[in-house]
Amino acid sequence: MVCILLLHKNIKKNLMFVIKLMMTALPCILLMIVQYVVSFYLSPLSNGVVEVAWLDVWKAWCPSVIMSLILNLAFPVYCLVLAVRQHEIHDIEYKIVACFWICGLLEYGLFAETGVRRYDGNFMWGLQLADFLVYFISIKSFYQVNLLYNDNDGKAKRMVFVGWIFLLLQVFFGIQYIVQMLSVEGKWF
Repeated sequence: MVCILLLHKNIKKNLMFVIKLMMTALPCILLMIVQYVVSFYLSPLSNGVVEVAWLDVWKAWCPSVIMSLILNLAFPVYCLVLAVRQHEIHDIEYKIVACFWICGLLEYGLFAETGVRRYDGNFMWGLQLADFLVYFISIKSFYQVNLLYNDNDGKAKRMVFVGWIFLLLQVFFGIQYIVQMLSVEGKWF
């Protein structure tokens, strides 16, 4: 909510819009507080302690954090470049999603539970939701670029084709990752 206030250019002119937008997040914040209390204080598996453990949980599930981030952001970054090239970028959308993604990244990279649930990845959900928003904005932007390009323009055609390749690679690596997560030594859970 603070990001919205900081990023909005005409804060005095559109204060009611910003307040309404922030109020839409209130139910989610209340739900997160309830989930936090239930997960960390009422659960018999946790002793309610959260610690700062830089990339500890992430490194347990991923051999290369940098490669994971590159694979995760290849298509969205390409879409951002295409949107800037086509002047089809809406600054406030990208700024809000970028703030949300950075917060999710820091939450997942910094925090871990103590005890038997340490490597469950319970602080991953903010980054997962932010990834959803990043991909939503990216696919929307890519769709707009697809609508605008001219069939006779070879360079634009190649740019869109490369975007489709990136998207298909994202889908392929995503499916491979899910299969790898669900199977252990060739056996399914």
